[in-house]
Amino acid sequence: MNAPLHYAFRLRNLASTVLLLALLIGASAALTWWVLGSTTALWIALGLTIGALFWGNAPTGWLLRARNARPVDPRRPGGLLAIRDELSRRAGLEQPPALYWIPSGRMEAMTVGHGRDAAVLVSLGMLRALSPRELAGVLAHEISHLRNHDLTVLALARGVGRFGRFVARLALFVAVLAVPGLVFSGQPVPWLGLAVLVLVPRLLVGLELAISRAREFDADASAVELTGDPGALASALARVEAIERRAAAWARLVAPVTEVPPWLRSHPATEERIARLTALRA
Repeated sequence: MNAPLHYAFRLRNLASTVLLLALLIGASAALTWWVLGSTTALWIALGLTIGALFWGNAPTGWLLRARNARPVDPRRPGGLLAIRDELSRRAGLEQPPALYWIPSGRMEAMTVGHGRDAAVLVSLGMLRALSPRELAGVLAHEISHLRNHDLTVLALARGVGRFGRFVARLALFVAVLAVPGLVFSGQPVPWLGLAVLVLVPRLLVGLELAISRAREFDADASAVELTGDPGALASALARVEAIERRAAAWARLVAPVTEVPPWLRSHPATEERIARLTALRA
């Protein structure tokens, strides 16, 4: 592994996360102060944000039932549980996350919960499509989310963003109701203020998703640190991308598919992720 480049990638990911989170909190706080104009409102926003750290994620048990998740059989070929245990040991986790498979043909893997309630879910489609080496790269990525406390960071970002959007939409609703009265009374309509209330929620969404993309990049770099094999995750990403492209091609034959703009994606472009992983090869 290219250690200097790996260190540079992780430092850049950390700096991006801190900067984006500061911008998100600053924008939400400024909007709250501008709309409500009181210190009390800011303290309420702070309390709700702290509450988001505890309530930002659904309980693990509920998520497992919602996805019909089932524990991975220890007798399953490929030694997934042994791979999970070794990666968790390298990550310094007190306890390996529970490992479940979900009955879905889609290519998906996710991490839920915290601490002793943490679990990694991998779809049946992914288990069938990827080799043991590629699955090790995917598991290392998901375990890295736990190691780096990414779920807490993302819960904080969601809490701040949701509160800011709530304030903006409430203020916009009140302002729109007041516009006819201003027009009939001959008073100027604050079009600039209305534009701010329309645009700021979109800015908050963009910052939230940018934070998510930064944490995905960092989980990739951290996964390489756990496996020492950048090619494992890169190969898994390439295979998943190829399968999803084929599925999208078939879907276009049935109905048109709208491409999602890059700034509205929670994950970076696969090509960029693979390029970074390839660069980490020694």
